[in-house]
Amino acid sequence: MGTSKQIRNGCAAFFALTFLLSAPLYVLNTLGHRELLGVPDLGAAYITALTFMPGLAAVLLTWRASGWMETKALLVRVFDYQLIGSPSWLVVAVLLGPAIFAMSLGLMTYWELPVPPAMVAPWAFPLLLAFVFLLAAGEELGWMGYAFGPMLEPFGALRASVLIGAIWAIWHAPFFAFLFPDPVVFSAELATLVVARILLVWVFLNAGKSVFVATLYHATDNAAFMMLPDVKGVVPLGSVVHLSFAIAVVCIVVVLWEPQTLTDLRRRSGPNSPG
Repeated sequence: MGTSKQIRNGCAAFFALTFLLSAPLYVLNTLGHRELLGVPDLGAAYITALTFMPGLAAVLLTWRASGWMETKALLVRVFDYQLIGSPSWLVVAVLLGPAIFAMSLGLMTYWELPVPPAMVAPWAFPLLLAFVFLLAAGEELGWMGYAFGPMLEPFGALRASVLIGAIWAIWHAPFFAFLFPDPVVFSAELATLVVARILLVWVFLNAGKSVFVATLYHATDNAAFMMLPDVKGVVPLGSVVHLSFAIAVVCIVVVLWEPQTLTDLRRRSGPNSPG
């Protein structure tokens, strides 16, 4: 009971500190969009800073509880690629997010919808990937490197991923309110974060609980959003289509893998099955 309470308190402290550190950025972004302090364009700088708050919260809490050695061990998890068992999960981490965007683009092209061009030129891809990897590391060091582990045993993999995904979505909401003013798009984008977190957790667990893999999945998903034609520029259908494909992939994962672990394939029941 004591250990369970410590886990709950530790996770609650992490989530509370993450939101507390993020609060000034929420305020500055809101003031900028209201043109009371700064300009709306500063929102890009604020959301860039926001991505480091989960990692900063994890570092501060680890330092306070365990000192420098444990803090160092947490930080190096950003490059813990040695934990990856099968290289196939590295491939999944790199390709799954872009594949969902590509399927969305394919459907919208089939429907002959006017999809806006990509936001970033192809030649900039290496720089973009390095930049979004850095931002994703700032998040995943906290979400997966610090918070998810203690949640896994009491909640199980699927429920823990939904819970942390919901918190992740709420954390983004103050910025998404300005980025996606259309209520359908706003709702779809928040739901997409919950669904994406389930997929990220599935890859993370099957890749030896590697924070590097979680960061890579997060980074390539964001890179695909900017490098491919702008599916979400078709408002509001683009965000809904993208969410629908992501949900379809999650349904396949949940049907084939045990929700408690997301690493064990379900056993098919049949006449020769035990029990």
